Parts: sequence; structure tokens; C-alpha cells
Amino acid sequence: MHASFGLLVAAFATTAVATVAVPAAAQGGPAPAIQLLGKRSTAIVTYEVGDTLAVQVDGMVPRMVYDLQLVDDLGAQLGLARATANLDGVIEPEVLWWESGVTGLDPDGRGNGGWGFADFATAESYLAGSTPGGRTLTVEVRQADPLNFGAGRLITSLAVPRLAQRQSPNFWFSDRLGNYRTSFESQAQDIWVSADHLPAGAIVDLFLVGDRSDWQDGDDVIDVTGAQGSAQKERIVLAPGATSFSARVWPTVLQRTGAFDLVARINDPRTGATTTLRSTDALFHGYEVGLVIEKPAPALVPLATGDIEANLAGRRTVGSKFPTFRRQDVFIRHNSVYVNLDPSEIPPDHPKSKLAMIYVMPSRDAAGWSAQPKLFDVTEGIEVRSLKPGTVAAGILLAWTDPDPVGDGLEFDVVLDFRDSLRLSPPGAGAPGSPPPSLPPTNSLFDGEYTPGFDIIDSLDGKALVVVSDPAGLGPFPVGRTDYDFIDAYDIPYGQYQDQNVDVRAVVAYPGATAGSNVAVYGTTRRFPVVLILHGNHNVCMSGACTCSSGRIPNHKGYDYLLDLWASHGFIAISIDAYDITACPTDRFIERGALMLEHLRYWTDWDNPAVPDATYGGRFYDRLDLNHVGFAGHSRGGEGVAAAVQINQDLALGYNIAAAILIAPTDYNWSTPPGGGPVVFVMDDTPTFNIMGSSDGDVIDNDGAQLYDRAAPSGHRATKSQAFVYGADHNSWNTVWIDPAWNGGSDGVGGGRITAQQQQDTGRVYMTSWWMAWLQGRREMLAFHRDTIQSPLLPAVETHWNYEPGERLDVDDFEQTPADVFTNSLGGAVTVAPTPLTFIESGFRPGNYNGSFKHDTSGMIVGWNQVTTYESAIPVAWQDVSGYAFISVRTAQIWDSKVLNPGGSQNFTVELEDANGVRQRLGVEARAFTTIPLGYSHPWTGRKSMLNSVMVPLRAFTQENSGLDLTKISKVVFDFSNTGLLAFDNVQFTK
Repeated sequence: MHASFGLLVAAFATTAVATVAVPAAAQGGPAPAIQLLGKRSTAIVTYEVGDTLAVQVDGMVPRMVYDLQLVDDLGAQLGLARATANLDGVIEPEVLWWESGVTGLDPDGRGNGGWGFADFATAESYLAGSTPGGRTLTVEVRQADPLNFGAGRLITSLAVPRLAQRQSPNFWFSDRLGNYRTSFESQAQDIWVSADHLPAGAIVDLFLVGDRSDWQDGDDVIDVTGAQGSAQKERIVLAPGATSFSARVWPTVLQRTGAFDLVARINDPRTGATTTLRSTDALFHGYEVGLVIEKPAPALVPLATGDIEANLAGRRTVGSKFPTFRRQDVFIRHNSVYVNLDPSEIPPDHPKSKLAMIYVMPSRDAAGWSAQPKLFDVTEGIEVRSLKPGTVAAGILLAWTDPDPVGDGLEFDVVLDFRDSLRLSPPGAGAPGSPPPSLPPTNSLFDGEYTPGFDIIDSLDGKALVVVSDPAGLGPFPVGRTDYDFIDAYDIPYGQYQDQNVDVRAVVAYPGATAGSNVAVYGTTRRFPVVLILHGNHNVCMSGACTCSSGRIPNHKGYDYLLDLWASHGFIAISIDAYDITACPTDRFIERGALMLEHLRYWTDWDNPAVPDATYGGRFYDRLDLNHVGFAGHSRGGEGVAAAVQINQDLALGYNIAAAILIAPTDYNWSTPPGGGPVVFVMDDTPTFNIMGSSDGDVIDNDGAQLYDRAAPSGHRATKSQAFVYGADHNSWNTVWIDPAWNGGSDGVGGGRITAQQQQDTGRVYMTSWWMAWLQGRREMLAFHRDTIQSPLLPAVETHWNYEPGERLDVDDFEQTPADVFTNSLGGAVTVAPTPLTFIESGFRPGNYNGSFKHDTSGMIVGWNQVTTYESAIPVAWQDVSGYAFISVRTAQIWDSKVLNPGGSQNFTVELEDANGVRQRLGVEARAFTTIPLGYSHPWTGRKSMLNSVMVPLRAFTQENSGLDLTKISKVVFDFSNTGLLAFDNVQFTK
């Protein structure tokens, strides 16, 4: 057992850590290997004094918990972490020693003292040791011992190459005297940067930038030290022969709280306030957190000791403009959960700590935590992380490698349990040549309880994270099957044809007491939501005739795969046979809607014990949740759903159709519907999901986009979603329609085709999640429609989304009559400079503009060939957007044979400006958010331009306390660079 910081006594007894960990090599995999990481998160071979020591370990057992520690040749434990190998057997990057153990005399400037080396010279003296070659440091990877850190069996180790005497330039944040600092109190004193080992007489440009954990060459380098967070880099010109400096980089009046890194550009004539990271730049810091600026302590006012809430859970992101951590509260099962602490959310009196334990546990409310503060962990093991001295920052940390809880849709809290206060650390500890001292034993224990005012929790009275299963997988209920067939039972009273003697026929799947035909319904009292699906136009007879007594094609059985899935998830699912109203003639949209409503009338009776049931003998009495009914339809059946919803609302029939799904629907109706509603159907208040394929060879104009656009019009606030699936055809969502045994086959045309299995999987995932969200109250499943989580079944399927929640603020929907490019929907002024080559409001309907759009909406078209800024002002009455979660815009590339649009990816930035003049911007690009699609090349119709929603989290504009005030947002700004031609619609703030 190494001499250590007196670690981890009682707390580890509560975690389930395996005592036997067989490395991957013993299982035929790669041997365990430790990599040393540099500031760009790439492997390096040597360290210099002052560098942070971070490691990655490959070849470990997936989901196994390990102890990592850094020890010297005297047995002193210098750094540690307890971490879990991910699903690839990799222990992701861990910091074991910050800045070679240098903490300075007073890391946070509040008189707390540093427990490490006072300066870099002291660290260098220690590392030089008393033997030739200097002191030896070793990284060890050990089995995790539940009670004693570092006592487990040694798995592998690596001697750290010499932390050599400093040769390359070194930069550090400091006070005006050059003393090393890790943290400052905001607006208490100026922030300085000190440096040494520079080329004599160097010219140095300094960029103080927002913290990132994964710097790559080409990433944006945007200085934040100017007024309202604007760029204002510092240029340092050394005197001839000078190799060091100390310079003020951030005066008090311009500071804000948050975490920041430093980029230094030395003797490079190419410069600018806003630029990108170059391979020759000196990066301080890289993987690790750099400087932390804390909130100022209020004078003469006792500081609160209550709960500290922070947004912790999320995931890593990529992209040069989007922050490398995206806060998120919904995770699909088996997708890793990370945590990241924004220092700007921490109160100024937090006593700091050297270590933090990460707990994920079932969610409790405030009363529950007060009554039972004991912590326990549901993940593979409790992680332990080393914090940057003088701060509570640790970077992005893996907290739950493989979320796989028992049950679905469960809510969890994340808690950071800190080791007790370090205020007793002696200032300036660490004499030359000696290691950093151990802390007093009384300060070395975790208490294993949630302590308000010290520990940090994600969402005290809400959910920090929800883990959901892939909705494409079978649910917990056995599947019962039945059918019914009432010949000539219905005379349709509506529509052009008002068909007589229509069969009422369907197949049914439902949650059964057991699996099988005509079994009892699951349980005794539970009610289940009801969903009905209607097929579209297709041959009804193998002979091709309009009617037949034999050889009928069972079109309605082509959705059995969906019915069984839905029943397993707790729905009573009915697929309707529309034989009598399908062929000769083929339309009958109002009649299709009427038939769906008639089937629902039957089920209303079968649920009612007061109505005799000669069909099922009361099997479904009081077992249907008729307050939550869903209608789905394919092709003409999809338009039939729109008809049913409109008829129900216009005639006040009283059916509670709580959600609708349209599958590659038509939009062909021209008959007057009953009740006075519009001929083109409009679903006012029903949450609606439309799914359609780019390769549709039947409804080639993707008419569902028009039904989507008309749904939830102004004054109505239903949520709507649309998936445009590249490579999907028309038929494959129905297994009968593609079955050669029923004369079926694919109708798909164009490139990028997906398989029938992939296409049906899109239905499994997106349709099932829609039902769950609106019929079972599981709103977390809408994450599949916001495109924030994805089914593992669909990694190769390209889907472009439109998503519009009911709760939103429309900044500009571009529907003014007459069109007005200089005024938005709120009455705010729109300005563009310089004037674009193309700048018009246009319809995006078939035949409008260049004929490529298939929507039923109007929008803006902008084409430019130089840097262009588009600003849309928000009147004062609408400036408080703090209650929303996203700023959203629908956009698409326009193909113009590469005149303005060069093809490939098209990017622009979204900026928000508040009434105080503070601006924050984020880049919209494929890597960061979503692809801006270029119209699909359909061989029959040419380009098909389809808008795609880009939803930018407002939290991304405000993290690290950017200073942006979401209660006073005065402008939405789009910045365009280079050249491009884009379409825009629906600039909104949304929930």
C-alpha cells in the first residue's frame, strides 16, 4: 500500500466493484496499454515540468472498474482516479496530476493555500531528485478494491518518461506578481498571464477562449476578453533578449465567470481576433480545464448553505463551433452518460475539494433527499475523479458506461459527493525536493451522504436523466391476437361516394395474459391506449380485379409487425381492412376517415359493460383507455387519418384522438368534407407525426410535407414532427405490399436506397416512440423526434427532421401578406447587410420558386457571395425567452448548379444578442447539430428540396456564464460567410 492522501474509507463499501478483473488480453483481445496524452488529446512520449499528466488505458475489460494512480519512487501517491472501462475496453482520458503538482501559494485567491508545489521551480527540484536521471514516476492500473484505493491487484503499469527540465514555452495564469493561479473571483482583480522559456524577443498573441476538452487543429479560437464577451486578444512584444513576461489579459470590469483555456501564437504573422487553431499554436490548456473564474462573494451577507443544483448529465459532442459537452436528460439504453460541471453554477463560498465521487441513483425530490440523504450507486461502480486544485472543475467525465437499468423510462439523479473541505491545507506546501504533503486524515474521507451546500446535485426536484429502451424492441407484455369480420355492416354517410354495405373487418393485437389467440387481456383493471392503422390504395385481388370472392390480398396484415410491437408495449392495436373502399375508384378520403371512426365506435361499445358484447363476451370491458386514442394511416390511408381527425373535430363527435401518424400520405382530396372544414385537411390540435421516403415512386411529391405544414396552424399549439427518410420507398412500410407472394414489390427509385428491414425499423422506432409520448405520457420519447438520441438499428439511415413543439414563440414564419422581407412575425425589423444577391420571401409549394420544394408554406431565400449578416429584431414584449429550451429554424440548401451553392456542407452561425449588447454565437454545421440537406435527386422529379429543423439549445449560448441574458433577447442574427444559397422558415424559440 502506497503512502497516500489518506483515501476512501467507508464510502466504497456501498458500491458493487468486482474483485476479479481479467484483462482483455486474457480473453484474446489486445494487451492492456497505457497512453500518455498531450494537450490535443493525442499520444505523446515525454512530459515537461508544468504539463498536466493525463492517461488513457486500452485493452481493459469493458464495464469493469479500475483504480489508476500515479506514484513516485518513494512510494508517494501523487494522483488518482477510479474509472470504468467503456464498452470498447478503453478507460477514457483521466487527469492524474494537474500541472505537475503545481498549485501555487493560493490557487483560488481566497487564502485557502495550495497543497502542492508553490511554483514550477519547486516542482522541477522535486522531479530532479537526488539520483542521476531524476525521480521515477509510474502510472499504475489496478483492480478496484472496494475499501482501499490502490490496494487491488496490479494489472499494468508504465514508467512516465522524464518530466524534463522545461525547454518549450510555458504559460500560466497568474496574479500581477506572476504567482500561479488556478482560479479567480470575478471582478475582484485583474487576470494576468505569465510565461517563460520563450524565444528571445518573441511576438506573442494571446487568445483567452472558452474551455474545451478536445481541441483539434481547425477549431475556432475566439477570444472572450473584450466588452460583452467580444474578441480582444492581447499582443505581447518582448524586448530583444527577453524570454519571459507577465501581462494583464483580462481587466476586472470585463470578466465573467466560467472555465477558460489559453492559446498562444508565437512569431506567426498570420493573426486575427477570430481565427482557428493551428498546429504551431501553443495550447494551454487542452484536455484539462484551464482557468476557472468564480462568482464574487457578496459583501457582509451570509452565504447560503442550501442545495447546489447544476446541469451535470450530457454527452460529448464534436464540431469546431459547438461546445464539446451537450447537456442532455434522455439517454437510450447502453449509450454512455457523461457529466460536466459548469463552474459558473457553483456558489462563491464552496469550500472546494481535491476529489469527487460520482453517484447515479434513483431520482428523489427535495423531501426525499432531506429524509434519506444516504448515497448509493446504480452504475458499474462509483467513479472517483481528481479536481483541479482550487476549483471544483474536472472536465468531461464518464459516469455510466453502459446504462442498463431494470425497467424503462426510469429517472435518475446525478450527485457529486466531495471529499471534505481543504481549507486546512497549509499555504505554500511542498518544500523544494519533497513531494506534496498528505492531507490530515480527518479531511480525507467521503461521508457517503448528500450534503446540501457542499455536494452538487443535478435537478433536485426533477430528473437529471432518463434511460429509455429502444422502442423498436419488444416490450414487457405478451401479445394476444384476435380479429373481427362484419360483412356489409356499415353504410358510410359522408363523402362523394357514400359507399353502402362496407365490411367492418380488422386484425387486432393486444397485451395478453399470455401470448396466443383470443387470450384474456393482461391484468384485471389496467386500461390500455387504443391505436388504429389504415392501409392505402393497393390491389385488393390477386387477379387485379376490383372485387373478388377469393384471392383477396390482405393489405391490412402488412402491419402485423407493428401491431405485435405496439401490443407488447401496452397498446391495443387494430389494423383495418378497407377492401370495399380501396379500388375502383381509388380515392375516397372522407370515406376512409369515416371507416376509421366507425371502427372506433365498435371499440367504444366493446369497452362499455352496459353494451352487450356478442363478439368477445366482455373481454375488453373497462380495459380500453379511450382518452388516449391514436390514428395511423399509410398512403391514402394517411390522408384518411387527416380526414378522420378533421371530421371528428368539425362534427364534435367526441372521440379523443390524442395523436396521429401519417405514413407516406397523399394530399389529393377535393371533395367537400362534412362539418364545413377545409377541403385540404387540417389537423388543428392533434399531435401529428409524418414519415415519408425520398425514394417514393408512388407519392413522388411527398405530399405529407403539405399535411405537416398545415397541421397546428396559427392559434393552435399541437406538437408536430416529420421524418424525411433518405432512400425509403413507398411500399416497404407494409410487408404485404413488398411480398412477391402477393404480387408485391418495392417502388423505390433514386440513389441511396435502404433495405426493407431498415425502412420498417424506422417505423418501429419513430412510430412507437410517438405513441409512447402522446398516449402513455412518456414525453421523454420525443427525444427520438428531436434527433437527440438514435436507435442502434438506424446508424446508416439518413433522416432529416422537422419538429415543432406546441409551446413556442414564432419570431418569423414568413407568412405575411403581402410578403415583407423587412418585418418579422412579431413586428420586429429585419435588416441585412450587405444586400444579398438573392433575398426574397417565396412560397415553398410545388411550382413555387425553382419547383423543387414540396411544402405548403412560405419562407425566405437568401443567396450570397460575401460575408453577410441577417438580423431579426425582437420587440420588448417578447424578449424573455428564458422559459424555452431551443432556438429553432427550418433550412435547406438550394441546388443552383454551383453558381452560389457550391454543394457539400453548408454552414452558418446563429447569434443571440441581448438588450445589453452581449452577443453569443454558435455554428450550425453537420458535425455540431444536423446536416443542412441538399435536395434529393429523384430521377423522375429532379431535385426535391425538403426543409430540415436545426434546434440549437439555448443552454449552449449561456454556459460558462457567457453573460447573455435570456430574459432580454433583442435580436436573432444569422451570419453567412463565403458563398451559398439557402431556404429558411419558422425561426422560433421552442420548448
